[in-house]
Amino acid sequence: MRARLRCRAGTTPWSARHDAFRAAAETATIAFETLERDFPPDLRLTYGVSDVKPGAYNVVPSSARAMQEIRAGQELAIDAAYDMTMQTAQSTAEKLGVSVKSRLVSRDLVAKMSNRVSDLIENVCQTLNLSVRRMLSGAGHDAQILAQVCDAGMIFVPSVNGISHNPAEYTSPTQVEAGVAVLYETVRSLLFE
Repeated sequence: MRARLRCRAGTTPWSARHDAFRAAAETATIAFETLERDFPPDLRLTYGVSDVKPGAYNVVPSSARAMQEIRAGQELAIDAAYDMTMQTAQSTAEKLGVSVKSRLVSRDLVAKMSNRVSDLIENVCQTLNLSVRRMLSGAGHDAQILAQVCDAGMIFVPSVNGISHNPAEYTSPTQVEAGVAVLYETVRSLLFE
């Protein structure tokens, strides 16, 4: 988002402010509200980078750069969410008298895990009397790359309180051992099919 002029914060009335950060913040707020209300629950939107210029507390921001990431289990949901966020940014920018431009930095296709491998993992868990649940993974994994060239599947083990990708993550040795057993039996089954 970019405003036409730099203005002093204390002397510029609301009607004359073209606040690029406000436009970015309103865009993000509206996008989150819309996604939570109208989109599948597995869809994730994250604004993880924000850069406001000139970066002074007493100057109305003349530019605000935000990077968003969208993840979901379906390509159509990602496309629809992207279109919605871009339309929201454009209408918010127009309302607040700023301009907006965007560019797509990268786009990874949704990686579908192999039903054959997933069925095998599930069967191994049942044979070992372990609870099993199929789920979407919102994280990026090597399996995304593997799924492009071969059958792929993933085995997750539970962490205390569901915390992962965080220094507070803890998985008990018992759960790790169970995960290793599932991996071993799955690979052994695949090798001797």
